[in-house]
Amino acid sequence: MTSAEATQIPPDTQPAAKPSSRPSWVELALLALAAIVQSRQILNPDLGWLLTVCDKMLGGAKLGRDVLELNPPLNILVYMPAAWLGSVLHFPAHLVLIPMILLLAFAASRLTAEILRPLAPNAGEQQRLRLFMLFMLIVFPGETFGQREHLAIITSLPFVALTAVSTFGHAPTRWHRLIAGLGAGLAMSMRPHYALVVGVPMLWNAAKSRSLRPLFQLEMIAASVLVVAYAAFVVLAFPDYIFETTRIVNLAYLPIRMSWGDIFWFRMAEYSVGLVFVTLATRGSSKAALAGAMPWLLASIGGLIGYLLQGKGFTYSHLPLCIFALASGLTAPALLAGTLSPLRQALAIVAAFPLFVLLVPLPNEYDDLDVPVREFAPSNPKMLQISHYVGIGEPLVRRVNGTWASAAGSQLIGGGAMLLLRERRGLTAENRAELEKIVLTERDRLREDIVNNKPDVLMIDHLLFGRPYEWLDWARGDPVIAREIDQHYVELAKLHEVSLWFRKETMKQPAAAR
Repeated sequence: MTSAEATQIPPDTQPAAKPSSRPSWVELALLALAAIVQSRQILNPDLGWLLTVCDKMLGGAKLGRDVLELNPPLNILVYMPAAWLGSVLHFPAHLVLIPMILLLAFAASRLTAEILRPLAPNAGEQQRLRLFMLFMLIVFPGETFGQREHLAIITSLPFVALTAVSTFGHAPTRWHRLIAGLGAGLAMSMRPHYALVVGVPMLWNAAKSRSLRPLFQLEMIAASVLVVAYAAFVVLAFPDYIFETTRIVNLAYLPIRMSWGDIFWFRMAEYSVGLVFVTLATRGSSKAALAGAMPWLLASIGGLIGYLLQGKGFTYSHLPLCIFALASGLTAPALLAGTLSPLRQALAIVAAFPLFVLLVPLPNEYDDLDVPVREFAPSNPKMLQISHYVGIGEPLVRRVNGTWASAAGSQLIGGGAMLLLRERRGLTAENRAELEKIVLTERDRLREDIVNNKPDVLMIDHLLFGRPYEWLDWARGDPVIAREIDQHYVELAKLHEVSLWFRKETMKQPAAAR
């Protein structure tokens, strides 16, 4: 073992007493705090829609035909247990999901702490490490709690921990390796770009050891087998997704992205400051200290690369780069041993603040749409939106105990196709024809939803990816839709560039008429 590596492991003279397996009162307090906070805010839009997809599938809808979702099927299936149990208990699915995620995060924090035992060999250090990992997994994510990125962080954390101790001669048990590998495989199956999060530090270990052996450990084999098995399962069980959904996603969604300049500089100053100064405040600037932080920093940089490749700028896409940057500080030996000076502790907290800022989403400006819906719509309204943005209707539909009267949460694919047709130069005739077909297919589906489901509320947007656009005019381009709107709906409210239309046969009378 080199001197640089030795400085990362507390002296062997420290007692190696194993801490109690029961959660401490501080861990219980963190779990209770997270449960209370998350239960008081009804989900983020994407998670709300995924639970809706689960509800529809439990009701017999077929994915890719009766209900449409752009993400790989595992992004839906991981939420299915909560949706199923909620339906059995007649309880909101998101309130069932919260304790499930807390339990998963608690187990991951314990496994990670056990894997990192060489960095925290005595009982006190182990308890601090457990507490830090649990805080990082359930409190720090804030409103990204429960998102697919959050689940992928939880399941991939033990794998990154393995890379962090691999150079110290520590040999985790085969069960630890197997579970960590399966967790990483699950993360990559949900979010393919997590191959960068878990792969970059693993490649660094291989380069450092000048051997390919780290690439063929049990955890890597387990992760690879799970990814391959999942891919085969999707091909067999969800052929519509493989052969149709992925095609239109590649055509009309993936090309919609921020420019490289905007995506790189968008809040990257906060990330850079947090990444650098959290590590320096907790570990110092010596070569040995940075060597100990490197696997966590490389996992964070892998998250950054994935964020840049996605090119969307979504709040939740910051999560892997923020969490693993924070982990580089929370696993610092001095912090775990309790020898970090109060001043440096204060500096670390200040330095971590920019990472937290990255996870603070903009307020949902559509929250007050429930006021006119409650006033004019019937109980348990059937709702449909005409917009590219699912956040108009989610989580609104859950707050008013409504149901989606549509196969898709939004016209995202059609909106993406329209934006590309309007603004993308150099489209080939073939690509233009494909995009125009997508737009027409989107409107055909909208016609079927309105005619067959007879929604009580139509939420019609006036924006397309932030640009002025009259979705009503687009919808009325179909004569059947135009007739349905003219005969059966009346506009009674407009808030935040969204018009609310109510079905005449089921709407409540305005207060002035009652």
